[in-house]
Amino acid sequence: MPVPRRGRRRLGRLPTVAEHRASSVAHMDGDSVPHKGHKRRRRRTGGTHAAWRELVHQLNERYRQEFERAEALAARLRDLEQSRLIRLAQRLRVCKAKLLQLVSVFNVARKRSAPALRGEGQTAATPLAWGRHQGSDSPQDMSLAPPVRADRVSVIVPFRDQVQVLRQCLSSLRSLCQPPGQVILLDNGSRRASTLRWLERIGRHGRVTVVDCPGAFHFSRLCNLGARHATGEALLFLNSDTEALTPESLEQMLAALNRPDVGIVGALLLYPDGTVQHAGIYPPPSAAWCADPAGLHFDPIALSGLPARGAWFHRYRGERLAGIHKRLPQLQSVPAVTGACLLVRTSLFISLGGFDEGLPVTHNDVDLCLRAWAAGYRVVLASRALFLHYECLTRGFAAIQGAG
Repeated sequence: MPVPRRGRRRLGRLPTVAEHRASSVAHMDGDSVPHKGHKRRRRRTGGTHAAWRELVHQLNERYRQEFERAEALAARLRDLEQSRLIRLAQRLRVCKAKLLQLVSVFNVARKRSAPALRGEGQTAATPLAWGRHQGSDSPQDMSLAPPVRADRVSVIVPFRDQVQVLRQCLSSLRSLCQPPGQVILLDNGSRRASTLRWLERIGRHGRVTVVDCPGAFHFSRLCNLGARHATGEALLFLNSDTEALTPESLEQMLAALNRPDVGIVGALLLYPDGTVQHAGIYPPPSAAWCADPAGLHFDPIALSGLPARGAWFHRYRGERLAGIHKRLPQLQSVPAVTGACLLVRTSLFISLGGFDEGLPVTHNDVDLCLRAWAAGYRVVLASRALFLHYECLTRGFAAIQGAG
């Protein structure tokens, strides 16, 4: 039965392959595509991608230009490094460092060989037996003794834990122009594991001797025990909470000790804030021993008869270093010096009997100095030998009256 004309749908002509391709190209270029029975409209798919491609291309060009510029700068730097002028500057820098090193070695050798150039011999070092006199007992005989060198000094340091403070003390000794030849560490019952591990390592060092000294803190007993282990010609008793502030501190003290009339040498000790902690220990001014109210001039015979226990005090304590340094001579006689930094010949220390063990904590340094005055020796302060002293860290915070 034939289909009515009204219900039929006319099928249009199918497009050819060429027409289909042309239509696709028109879509990609963003041209207007006419549609039968619809209004004309514009598609923008292709234009957006073109803008992004242009932006990426510009960025790539910029990066390429910067890379080429960096390559050119690197090439110029390589050319400069290979230039004769730069090589000459590098050689001059190396020669300057070697020259400074040679000058330093020459200065040290000159200082060490000065006694030999003057015709003064050196004595061989032997361990000193306790209670046996080696050397002389009078200033007249001491004038014949050879000068003590830094490498013939034994440093005696009592301590208990506080390993960080002790390490700073030893580090300052190593930084001296002429470091000491022996360091004796007196361990007064350290318990911390870190301290014990450090002592095990430091004990392997050739110049360091660790001596175990358990028990209550007894400064005189500890120092006397350290002197028995010493092999040097001079003893430097040093608290563990001290640090050498100048590289020539030990040289300044040895220069004073090598004078024939000097028996004991002390140093100028400062607090961490720069104020003076020790510049000599004095008794109260009295007509019995001093010739002026300030106590700067005194009678050694009358001074040696004073008791060690008493109201001894540190002169200039708490004052600024800049205020007193010009007033202090390079070498000044003082009644006594503190045991926190005390240098004495080993032979004299033995002949005086060491520290009085009846004075366990305080006044033992004053007693030793008074006995040196009585034997005819001077006790002097080397004000150019500067040490830092935290005070009381070696034996803890305690009431200090008089010396110490």
